[in-house]
Amino acid sequence: MPRLIRVSSVFHLWLKLLIPLHSQPPSSGCLRSYIHRRLEKQITTRRFEFIAGNSAKFWEISTNQREVTVRYGRLGTAGQSLTKSFVSDVAASSHVSGQISSKLGKGYVEVTAA
Repeated sequence: MPRLIRVSSVFHLWLKLLIPLHSQPPSSGCLRSYIHRRLEKQITTRRFEFIAGNSAKFWEISTNQREVTVRYGRLGTAGQSLTKSFVSDVAASSHVSGQISSKLGKGYVEVTAA
């Protein structure tokens, strides 16, 4: 029985962090979809491409709070993926800014969804 209480209290704390005080709490029937939408909003992705001579490659960076994922490779392929975790949102944001500046300096161009 104590284990159920522990899991329940951890879940309750997790929900407190996920659902801000100013937002309307979801009804019990749609909690899963609400959580999915909240997590989905936090992920931001930017895509860059470099095409010159024989080179045609992409570089994509996704941020989810303290976690940064970079995906890169030749255009038309799935590419490779690397994920880094940072101690704070600020550190992750700073890393992303530096990486984007570096890619823009190398001639990559940001591509927006059509």
